[in-house]
Amino acid sequence: QGKIADILMARGDLDGAIRRYQNDVLPALGKLQARDQIAQAQVNLAGMRMQRGEAGDREAAVQLLREAYAAAKQMRLPLADRLEEQLPFLKDPRS
Repeated sequence: QGKIADILMARGDLDGAIRRYQNDVLPALGKLQARDQIAQAQVNLAGMRMQRGEAGDREAAVQLLREAYAAAKQMRLPLADRLEEQLPFLKDPRS
């Protein structure tokens, strides 16, 4: 599922890639309870939403990044450190 979304993104079909991540990838990972993969998928989806830049995409991307960061930090994944470095506002819940 994720590979198809990545192909859609590479072809420039951001809408299709976003739909695939939201409707297929994240729900499938949720069923598998693959929390580490969910966090990475949320980061990927956030990047797509930021790249697309339609109304509401920035807010949705920030929310996805906050969720991914919280999960990665709880699981002590290196992803949390990378997100902290690149997006320091994630450490401050008030921002």
